[in-house]
Amino acid sequence: MTAPARHAALKIFHSNRYCYAMIVSAGNVVSSASTLEASLGEGLVSKSDRVASGVVGRMVAKRAIDKGVSAVQWTRRGKQRYHGKIAALLEAAKVEGLALR
Repeated sequence: MTAPARHAALKIFHSNRYCYAMIVSAGNVVSSASTLEASLGEGLVSKSDRVASGVVGRMVAKRAIDKGVSAVQWTRRGKQRYHGKIAALLEAAKVEGLALR
């Protein structure tokens, strides 16, 4: 499925125990990643710290690029700031080649 970049949005959620991210385009989930996945959670000391956020960011970006989405828009939800875990996830996604608008 190839999604237009202008419709793709990156959604991030952090709980006290896990990190989740998904890319949504036109109401459909294009890619997602979470520290609940066995392959992502292996070898992590914590599933909710900055390192785990970076792993989730890299994986969600790889999966999105494989499906043809090269750019996404991240909008601040509630009190999310570009800081800490959120910044680690977004920077890891950028390193993998996902453009943020």
